[in-house]
Amino acid sequence: MKNASLLLFSIVIAAAVLTSCYKIPKVETHSGTASPPKQEAPSSHGIAAGRLEGTVKVEKQGSNVKVTYTFKNQTEHPIEVVGGAKYTLQNGNAVLEKGSVPIKDYIDLAQGEAYTDTKTFKNIKPGTYAIRVEWGDGVAAATFTLK
Repeated sequence: MKNASLLLFSIVIAAAVLTSCYKIPKVETHSGTASPPKQEAPSSHGIAAGRLEGTVKVEKQGSNVKVTYTFKNQTEHPIEVVGGAKYTLQNGNAVLEKGSVPIKDYIDLAQGEAYTDTKTFKNIKPGTYAIRVEWGDGVAAATFTLK
């Protein structure tokens, strides 16, 4: 009986902890004008596509490059995305930087709702680059050239 009470108490505590998790609010960022990067593939598939639709915008800021990525819920229902976006910056076959943008918890997106965030790459030299950002089941990819 004592073990059953301890188990029930543990389940109640675990449920309380899980329901009190902090929920990260969606953050919209707006950036200035710049020439759009070349999208690798058209990503406008509409609501029936049933996935996150990704796009990227690249801006040169001195020797830095600011990548703004947006993922839009193109499903017929709200979705929850857990974790941060994963990115890869390449110059030819060389991977210059690979990592993820931390998101502490999860983000809920209603049908048609978008999430936008940025990643800045520092001290980028002239050349042709490819950027790929993955978040949930969505992918945003583009190539761009710095002169």
